[in-house]
Amino acid sequence: MLKGGVLENRVLNTCCKKDPKTMILIWDTGASFGLTPFRSNFIDYVKCDIPVRDVTKVNRVIGISTTLNKFVDTKGQEVFLPCVSYHLTQTDFRLFSPQTYHQMHGGYSEVHSNRVSMMLPNHQIDIGIHIEEANLAIVHDSFVSKVEKRMIGPQMRSAISHTRLSKLDFFGDLQTTEDYQDLALFGNDMF
Repeated sequence: MLKGGVLENRVLNTCCKKDPKTMILIWDTGASFGLTPFRSNFIDYVKCDIPVRDVTKVNRVIGISTTLNKFVDTKGQEVFLPCVSYHLTQTDFRLFSPQTYHQMHGGYSEVHSNRVSMMLPNHQIDIGIHIEEANLAIVHDSFVSKVEKRMIGPQMRSAISHTRLSKLDFFGDLQTTEDYQDLALFGNDMF
């Protein structure tokens, strides 16, 4: 099993400087879950070791759980949205999965030619699509500070609580995916 802290420090120190305060968040309709290279983006955490193959190599997801992302609605109000996310230290961007969010928390999204709109019960969030730059819906300034996480995090339901995993952890002592797999209730393909 890879040690999350050691791997994260080695990867983040050997590649280009990655800054959680300035790294973009891509609103990605094709993402099954969110994605981040930063352990600090999570408000809760389950260690894991999942190989992920891309075109040239195999990377490893070292954790999964709830990230907290900051958006600004059409009235200028900050809105904090949780997302089930993978911790992949090798990535150079963060992803937000709107379909996962909507399946867990409701609302819906509309994709327009120059923006996407997240329609939530009390908010509308518009994210511009900059066709000339990347042709992606990109959120800047989505960083959530430690102070904001301390204030808002406890009010958020863990994204993991929406999965089958939560039904097993009655006493809060299951910390890794291996703990869940040891229960022999799920196949390895769940992770």
